[in-house]
Amino acid sequence: MAAAARSRPSSEESAEQRGELWTLYGIFQLSDRVMCNSSSVPSLNICQMDCQAFLDDDIADDIACAVKIIPKMMSNPDEQTEAKALLKKMMALLFQPECSAVKYKEFFAACQ
Repeated sequence: MAAAARSRPSSEESAEQRGELWTLYGIFQLSDRVMCNSSSVPSLNICQMDCQAFLDDDIADDIACAVKIIPKMMSNPDEQTEAKALLKKMMALLFQPECSAVKYKEFFAACQ
């Protein structure tokens, strides 16, 4: 997983945006403010799961949760809901501009 900020476990990462601390969990870096419940911040908890479930070796629940993002974003495209706004923030945290030039083959070369 990504390098941890603020001494978080290796499979979760924190990022600050507009003074808010966002913690991202698991292989898909799902936010505790949107996708799951960490009990530390208010959450929409779209997947109705505890965030700790994304930190184990079983990625089936991670996948089941991640696939809920697309329908949520695509439903009623003209409607702007809190869920859509938070999902957009989460996606912005995942797709940082400084990562756009990363060559994945080189980045993962040492992972054999």
